Amino acid sequence: MGEKGVKNNSKMQARKKSFRERKTIEQRIEESKSIKSRYIDKIPVIIERGPREKHLPFLDKTKFLIPMDLTMSQLMGVIRQRLKLKNTQTLFLVVNSKTLVTMTCTVAELYQIEKDKDGFLYFHYASQEVFGGLESRNYHCFSHNVPCKTTDVSWRSS
Repeated sequence: MGEKGVKNNSKMQARKKSFRERKTIEQRIEESKSIKSRYIDKIPVIIERGPREKHLPFLDKTKFLIPMDLTMSQLMGVIRQRLKLKNTQTLFLVVNSKTLVTMTCTVAELYQIEKDKDGFLYFHYASQEVFGGLESRNYHCFSHNVPCKTTDVSWRSS
């Protein structure tokens, strides 16, 4: 493996399957339950490179335990660090392959709204706008007492 946080892209090309494809729904449910019982103050999160992303490297792992009070802005900073991005490089973080989220929401708030039936919260990251049409939705950020605006997106097919 290369520098901490990033694996060599050529090595990662062999791993084309997503976390959902590598594990059955039963395995994922069992794993998330186990994680939540051992780490009650953490959120089980899967972060993977977007399906059309060509410029950013793969992270060295896909499964993370995120503190409940971490904001989306802080999570974005952690991912930028792990990817070794320059300040000038753009990074988009998309929830469930379709939603951009306001950076002030906490991961716990987003988890309550967007968690998958398997108990994980899924993110994809991309370096540029590789999305189709946008549709806005508003959620309520409980701890901030302000709307947690999200924007629905879809990955472009070309």
